[in-house]
Amino acid sequence: MKKEIVIFVPGALNLPKWPTIIQDICFLFDNLFKIKPCLDDHVAVWKERSFFKKPNFIWMHWKRGIGPISKFFAKRELRRLLHCYQNENVKLIGISLGGDIILKTLKKNRYSNIKKIILVGSINEIKNINFEHPQIINIFSDKDKFAQIAIEVYFPIHGGERLFGKNVVNIDIPQMAHADFCSDSKIKYGRFKGKRITEIIYSFLK
Repeated sequence: MKKEIVIFVPGALNLPKWPTIIQDICFLFDNLFKIKPCLDDHVAVWKERSFFKKPNFIWMHWKRGIGPISKFFAKRELRRLLHCYQNENVKLIGISLGGDIILKTLKKNRYSNIKKIILVGSINEIKNINFEHPQIINIFSDKDKFAQIAIEVYFPIHGGERLFGKNVVNIDIPQMAHADFCSDSKIKYGRFKGKRITEIIYSFLK
């Protein structure tokens, strides 16, 4: 029986780790559009959850920058990990920009051992998933102004929070900002009320 590996692809660095000018721009956008920028590092927060401390859980390391060079090396690192675990059953989790890195990596490469993909607040350059893929659980919120603005700025034509494809399941979490996803806040409304995003992810991994 094949071993199961879970690879977590983080998004970009949290706001306090960016240059002051970028922080000022984000706070300006927050005042104008209520985007609620991420102040907490989602990797540090999510690593505290006991079910993400299991030995089969791999945290992918990359520079976590928003530029094309940083993303290029992130996709290369993901390909390296997938090659390393090609004989195992793999599930992928991507948050924010990490979700886009997963989708763009799989668009150009086929991996038959990937069994499931879970995206959270993903900044999707691709919304029409017309390439071969396993089941994709796409968790987002129509109140995630940060993701919406990022997609409109970077990928206005082909991008979108909601994905379209034969194996895609979209889950819209009410009233969740991007920072709420990153800080693993409890859900206040809807069918998952009272649960954290990481708890929902774990239930889909099982």
